[in-house]
Amino acid sequence: MDFPETSHPDASAASPLPPIEQPTWSLAEALLVGLCFFGAIVAAGYLARALPLEKLVGKVAAPFVLLPLMDALICIVIWRLAAVRGRRALALGISPERLGRKLLFAVVVFVLSFPAVWLLVRLNELVVSQLGIPIKEHPLLLALARRPSDVVVVFLVIYAVLVRPAVEELYFRAFLYPPLRRTLGAGSAIAANGLLFAVPHFQPQAILPLAALGMLLAFIYERTRSLPAVVLVHVLNNALTISLVFIFAYGAAPQAG
Repeated sequence: MDFPETSHPDASAASPLPPIEQPTWSLAEALLVGLCFFGAIVAAGYLARALPLEKLVGKVAAPFVLLPLMDALICIVIWRLAAVRGRRALALGISPERLGRKLLFAVVVFVLSFPAVWLLVRLNELVVSQLGIPIKEHPLLLALARRPSDVVVVFLVIYAVLVRPAVEELYFRAFLYPPLRRTLGAGSAIAANGLLFAVPHFQPQAILPLAALGMLLAFIYERTRSLPAVVLVHVLNNALTISLVFIFAYGAAPQAG
């Protein structure tokens, strides 16, 4: 299934959309970077044990202290591979062109998806319960639930709500989706992108909603060609998740100010 090019809300002859149909990097390169991406997560765990970080911030939170450095290295690799006649930013969906309209479109689509996502969450929980699959919570959520120091909490929240969404969207949507689209077509690439987004999270109890979120983000990127638009949706999703962690683990949502 391919989406017609005229379906993009901001297509114009005077301002062409970023060339996601013809990325200058290959699908093999994108998948290899993905292996490095998740290899960095494993490496951060081993390094955290080798360094005295566990004593400072706790065993669960320690790897997240190193992950920003790993993320920065991955971002540099992607930036280098995404060169398109010197227009790396445009190739990766970074453009101010009609940004407000794209952000609004992304938020509206995200809000309208709430009922479907809620149903998938309930369905996923039912399937996992019936099959007797052990639930494995996300390490970052576990770290927050253990009530570390205020400094660690602030660091983890900033990383989970702002940094990690930006890095994941740079890879999954801006870097991985274009060669998937070129190989499979838009419809199949959206489905594949969602699955590739969900599986590495290693959360059986959330595999369906994670896949749906990945497909939703890929759809938004297909329509807007905007990295900030999908980052905003991912930020909103993670902020909602972290807020629920505070509500149930701390007894109240974090107060602003």
